[in-house]
Amino acid sequence: MYKSYDRDAIQTDMPMEMQQYVLRCCEEAMKSSQLEREIAFYIKERMKSRYSGLWHCVVGNRFGSAVTHEAETFINLYFGQFAVMLFQAG
Repeated sequence: MYKSYDRDAIQTDMPMEMQQYVLRCCEEAMKSSQLEREIAFYIKERMKSRYSGLWHCVVGNRFGSAVTHEAETFINLYFGQFAVMLFQAG
């Protein structure tokens, strides 16, 4: 059964193609698990595989953050029941 997820980008400097890939990764991750740690790991590994480099992903319901990231690699969004923050650093 296909499940549709609400999605809302809060903040991003990613190119549109990369944003679309992130959304696909989020959907795939949330279809396979509801555990934040597993969702974050899945998204991080998919981004590392496609775009290389050091990616960081935080998934949860409530968190604050202050991060430094590489240009055009940051997105903070709501997807389904979770907030997802993803960025490349280092």
